[in-house]
Amino acid sequence: MQITFLIAALTLVPLPRNIQPTGGETTLAPGEIERAIAAFKIDGAIPAEGYRLQIDESGASICASTKAGAFYAGQTLRQIAEDGAAIPCMKIYDAPKFAWRGVMLDEVRHFMGKATVMRLLETMARFKLNVLHWHLTDDQGWRIPIPGYPELTQTIRPAENRRNFRDVATGLVPPAAYTREELSEIVNRAGELHIRIVPEIDMPGHSAAVLSVEHELGCFPPQEFAGGGPPDKVRNVLCPGRDATLRFCEQVLDTVCEIFPDPVVHIGGDECDRSNWKRCAHCQSRMVQNGLKDVAELQSWFTAYFCRYLASKGRRLLGWDEIAEGGLPASAMVMSWRGVSTGIAAAKGGHDVVMTPNEFCYFDYEQCIDGDPQHYPFNWAVPLPLAKVYSFDPMKGIPESCRGFVLGAQCNNWTEMTCSGAELEWKLWPRAAALAEVLWSYPEQRDFADFTRRAETQRTALRKAGVNAAPVALYGNPPPRGGLTRTAERIGYKCGATHAAVSIEDGELLFSVNGKTQRSFKDDGRFVELDVVESGPRTYFATARRDTSEIVATFRFEGETVLAKERWDWAGEDERPLDVQALIDAAAANGGGEVVVPDGQWLVKPFELRSNVTLRLSDKAELHASRDPDDYPTAKGKRCLVYAEGATNVAVVGCGLFNGHGYRFRQWKKLAGESQPQALPVMMRFSRCLNVHLEDLTICAAGSWGCHLRNCDGVVVRRLKCFSHVNNTNDGIDIESSNVKMEDCDIDADDDAVCFKTESDPSFPVTNVVVRNCRLRSCCNAVKFGTGSYGDIRDVTIENCTLSRSRGNYGFIWNRRNPGVTNRLCGIAALAVEVVDGGTLDGVTFRNIKLDGYAVPIFIREERRHDPPPGRETYLRNVLIENVTGRADSRIASSITGTPSRRPQGITLRNVDLTLPGGGTKDEAEAEVPEMETAYPDAHMFNHAALPAYGFYIRHADNVKFENVSLRTESPDSRKAYVRDDCR
Repeated sequence: MQITFLIAALTLVPLPRNIQPTGGETTLAPGEIERAIAAFKIDGAIPAEGYRLQIDESGASICASTKAGAFYAGQTLRQIAEDGAAIPCMKIYDAPKFAWRGVMLDEVRHFMGKATVMRLLETMARFKLNVLHWHLTDDQGWRIPIPGYPELTQTIRPAENRRNFRDVATGLVPPAAYTREELSEIVNRAGELHIRIVPEIDMPGHSAAVLSVEHELGCFPPQEFAGGGPPDKVRNVLCPGRDATLRFCEQVLDTVCEIFPDPVVHIGGDECDRSNWKRCAHCQSRMVQNGLKDVAELQSWFTAYFCRYLASKGRRLLGWDEIAEGGLPASAMVMSWRGVSTGIAAAKGGHDVVMTPNEFCYFDYEQCIDGDPQHYPFNWAVPLPLAKVYSFDPMKGIPESCRGFVLGAQCNNWTEMTCSGAELEWKLWPRAAALAEVLWSYPEQRDFADFTRRAETQRTALRKAGVNAAPVALYGNPPPRGGLTRTAERIGYKCGATHAAVSIEDGELLFSVNGKTQRSFKDDGRFVELDVVESGPRTYFATARRDTSEIVATFRFEGETVLAKERWDWAGEDERPLDVQALIDAAAANGGGEVVVPDGQWLVKPFELRSNVTLRLSDKAELHASRDPDDYPTAKGKRCLVYAEGATNVAVVGCGLFNGHGYRFRQWKKLAGESQPQALPVMMRFSRCLNVHLEDLTICAAGSWGCHLRNCDGVVVRRLKCFSHVNNTNDGIDIESSNVKMEDCDIDADDDAVCFKTESDPSFPVTNVVVRNCRLRSCCNAVKFGTGSYGDIRDVTIENCTLSRSRGNYGFIWNRRNPGVTNRLCGIAALAVEVVDGGTLDGVTFRNIKLDGYAVPIFIREERRHDPPPGRETYLRNVLIENVTGRADSRIASSITGTPSRRPQGITLRNVDLTLPGGGTKDEAEAEVPEMETAYPDAHMFNHAALPAYGFYIRHADNVKFENVSLRTESPDSRKAYVRDDCR
């Protein structure tokens, strides 16, 4: 390559193979670039992706042998002419060193969505990267729809939280997957950009999501599936000994081949724990039939089977390097990730290889420049700085005779700890640009110092295009998701007349001594490690560095060191602080009014609503709760983001979003001044208010309950969406109020979706409540009455509602222990009506209910879990359940039970149609249920044994009526449909 002044002036990435200045200069308009690409001349002597580009006073001309070559010439032209200034005339001769220049995107752990993928494709094309390896299935779920298996895309698990380094399990939205049309749109756009999309469908390991839906595809169904971390790998492996497994995988691959035209399909094959295969009769039979000596060879047989299957469709199989452990099929391609040794061995054996060793190519590792991991608290491995990526040589260790088998390399972006498109881009760029230059240019051309100069200019262009690229000179801090917010005015030290302080003003970190200020923080999240400020005859030193979610400021002068430490939060992407309380107080001071939150993401501290004030969220407004525990009140009952007490005419309306960031609070041990562990905040709590109105809101990721209506009178809740999945006690909405109307809501919770109780004040009744036209989803109970109630509940109607299993996993904690459950991920009870703590319940109606995905459809009990307060009457009576249809997911019967001294009365079931799994045994039919006055009969309902009925178990209950009740079982059952004991 000719080294001239031109090289110093140009900022091209990747660096072209040969540039020759020809003298003179010209300008190019965007239209001229497009015309040059369209009018390229064909020259068969140029390599497939290469090109010859000439720029002179008359414009630009391109020669290439393929459209891809002409396209890459256009990308070079666009970079040269980016700022619109005059450019030197020149000739460029260019072609890539490697054919496979890839980026792997894992969208299972965190779903990025079409817009992020489209932007990724555009950015890849800019740097001549030409393969998107798309990881679409894993333990946590599937992002590709498969005909006949709709539940695959509905079984989304929380992403792994590796060592709790960061908040990764968002749980904010329902399961997400691409439609067939969206996938085709992305494939078509990739084709226009000359980018191949290689889909990955993980098999036989990393299949917990499959097995949670299709139990029979495992070695020992039904199994317990937790998916993700190493302890669960034995549970996430398909059974290669079953023909049903092969048919399922064939059907999946048929769909993949229909959607993706690329000749390569990736089947994963990594981290496959083969322990089950050693004791599985089906696997052992398969091994005997095929003369396989161990389970490693069984996996190789599985790989070879699908090599042949894909070959019949004109495709080649690619897998991670583990597929080589039992021997490689002749046509299999290997992706070497555990270092380079397996890739070298595969190349020596004549197999095509893609090099992607984790030490050079895993971009989920954080960036840094000094290699010191102590500054990377979010990192779970050795940091991977830009310089190391640039030093990568895919050919190192490959014999000269085998180098033709090394197709190229790629970077891998696993997203357990990458929660958004902005974070993905921060980790990708400029490291992926460095890899692009490694794979396009030749080693003798490359110079890291020169690359950093060019890459910084490229980064500026990316930022203008909306790509969240990291700075080239990066200190290794985790990506800023926007601006900085703070919880204190400043961090300071004062001694006599000397005052030193660190503060943030207008996005900059300031260090000052006695009024003399030095700016030590600029753009891009970088902090200067050491600042010196001189003031008079003395010199003061300050260190200000970011450490996880804190800034630690150290002040030192004349041998005395004082450490002042304060928490400063990184704001979320595009977040800005908003003092909602000040706006509400101003409106209240004027006698009331409306406070409007404009579009945007706003970081807010807890605030209290006032009388006659309406808080209205614009359609695209998001209120993000502070992640600082110190911001939340410690007083019991007031620990929440939105609070109102004793207010009249309060309202929160609008189509905006409340994001509680509850997963951040999992690490709280306790709040200051309170001994209760895990003191997690509720999203909204209204206490002793008159006339509360909630409408069109979305609540997600509350630390604890989504909404608590406590001792209020006159509440209207319409079109509320609440996704509450942070811990096992997350209720959706708890109602301890009277005269409540709840309509057209969508509640999805780990614990109870809607819970009625009188725990806060037994003297305040819950009465005249209607829940209508709602979708209620829960891992525990969809509708729950009475637990923790010491007062009166009466005249409550639940009608026209759909109750279904939640997408969360809390129910699994109980279901995994119960052999009566046929679906481990079902909810516990759809309709749960209880009086167990001394309260009363009189007049509850369930009407027009559809239910599915619960172990127990109907559960009614009265007992003495706790003694009632002195003088309190306790009873459960007048419950009407009519027009109910649905299906159960366990052999555990519905029940209406009491104790000899506490008996439910007046229970009527009318027009009830239930489908039940059946499968009850003779032993279960003859089992005796013991009397347990204080925990009755929990041991047989929610523990280890099914009741002696498959339909309804009724005991110690009076005036129970069944009118037109239909029960059917999917499997034969030795038990009776109804068992009655001591009923009057």
